[in-house]
Amino acid sequence: MKKSLFLVVLGFFISLSIQGQPEVNLKSTKKSFIIKTVDLYPNLDLSIGYVPKSSYESIKANISINNIIFKRFGLYTSIEKGFDSSYLANTLGITASVHRYVNLFGGIGLFGNYGVLSKVNRANIRKEFGVGIMPYKQTFIRIGWSFEVGPTIGAGIKIPLDNLHRKVEK
Repeated sequence: MKKSLFLVVLGFFISLSIQGQPEVNLKSTKKSFIIKTVDLYPNLDLSIGYVPKSSYESIKANISINNIIFKRFGLYTSIEKGFDSSYLANTLGITASVHRYVNLFGGIGLFGNYGVLSKVNRANIRKEFGVGIMPYKQTFIRIGWSFEVGPTIGAGIKIPLDNLHRKVEK
C-alpha cells in the first residue's frame, strides 16, 4: 500500500513539473525553421528534508551542484541526523538532468554510521536514489528512496550559477 501511494505521488509531481515544450523560434528562412531549445544551466540546490521511518526519523540537509559536467550531470551530498537516536548518515552521489524541471539523483553513504568508511555498521550501507522536481520558479522538491531507510522528502531553492550561460536570441 505504501509503495503504491509513493508511486502515485511521484507520478503526480512528475506530471506537474513537465510544464511545456521547448521554445520554438519561427524565424523562417526559405525552407527551414530554427528551433531554439531551452538550455540547462549550472545551478546550486540547497534543501532541507525529513526521513519519516520511525527507527531512523531524522532531518536531512542536501546540497548539490547540477549541470556542470557535459551540461547535464552534477554532484550532490546529503547529511542525515536522527532526532532521538545516534543515526548519522552522509551520502555522496551524482545528479542527472533529464529535463529543465526534472533531475534524477543516486548515491551511496560514505561517512557516518551507515557509510562505506564506517567501522560501526558495514552490513547496512546507505544507498539512495530519487527524483528532484521544480514545480514553481526556483523552488524544488526532492523525493528519494532507500531500501534501508525508506522514503525521504525534501524541499529547497535552486540558485543559478551562470546567468550568462543562457543565450538570448534577438
